[in-house]
Amino acid sequence: YLPVSFTECNNFETISKTEEYTQEEAKNIAIKDIIYLETIKRNVKIITTYGEYLTSETITSIFERLKTKGFFQPHKSYLLNLAWVKEIQNDDIGKNRKSIVMKKGKIIPLSRNKTEEMKTMLWEWRVKNSDLM
Repeated sequence: YLPVSFTECNNFETISKTEEYTQEEAKNIAIKDIIYLETIKRNVKIITTYGEYLTSETITSIFERLKTKGFFQPHKSYLLNLAWVKEIQNDDIGKNRKSIVMKKGKIIPLSRNKTEEMKTMLWEWRVKNSDLM
């Protein structure tokens, strides 16, 4: 489990000011249920299979706890669970740029300097966890 302080988001579009989600509660989130995390306005939105949550913890500090558990940071604003990656595709912006397609359809940018590392990490994770797929 990933213990974090968070605020539950029912409709993230309506949450835009810090004072609207300052009351936080501690909760354990099952790591296997985390699809990806995204930095938004100095907070981190945690997208899980059962809801979305906000935490004031930095994405860097969360990554330090999750990097050995099948998570990868493809871009400074994102952290993703390799179990939820569908594929790496060419980005519409340019043929030398790549993006990551998640199993739920979300497209996450992939930094150019992390493309090879992402491919290797994803391949290694899939080989190691082939019995789970």
